[in-house]
Amino acid sequence: MTHKTGNQPDPEGFFVCDRCNKLHSDGMMSGVSDDTQLVCGNCITESERDGLMKLQHLGLIPVGEPVHIPDDVYRDSIPDHSEIEIPRRIVAAASRAPCGFLAVGARHNDSVMVAQEEFYVGQTGMSRKNLFREQGFIDQKGIFLTREEAWPIALKARQILRRVGGDNANGGRLYSENLY
Repeated sequence: MTHKTGNQPDPEGFFVCDRCNKLHSDGMMSGVSDDTQLVCGNCITESERDGLMKLQHLGLIPVGEPVHIPDDVYRDSIPDHSEIEIPRRIVAAASRAPCGFLAVGARHNDSVMVAQEEFYVGQTGMSRKNLFREQGFIDQKGIFLTREEAWPIALKARQILRRVGGDNANGGRLYSENLY
């Protein structure tokens, strides 16, 4: 038995997902995300799923059947950034120099952040220890937030995965360990 990929399921109703390379029945198929991919329900992205639902709601594609969506139709179904409100989120740990220079990384003092701080120190000739004493975070717009300012934002966005001791300090104090 051969199983097709890329365009359509085989006559027996099976297909290999082009993303996970696993064999599925066509009941698992969510659609074709572009001109070349057959995608299972586990691999389809949230935006692709939303786009499919929008097209189904508009009656442009059948409900419950494998569909092929041309690139231009799919792109037109993705909401414009002004159509949806994106809640504020914490996206990186940060340290801030008094002049406003930000060094960012996945965690405070990780190798990425330290490299940025060392570069800045090399440019200014100042001490890293004295420059980057203020630790905090940045949101998705690049706005620096202190640990205390970041806590309620991460809490509201449900980003806090574990408690590490800063929950009650000054109304909440965020640590990168809360997030990962």
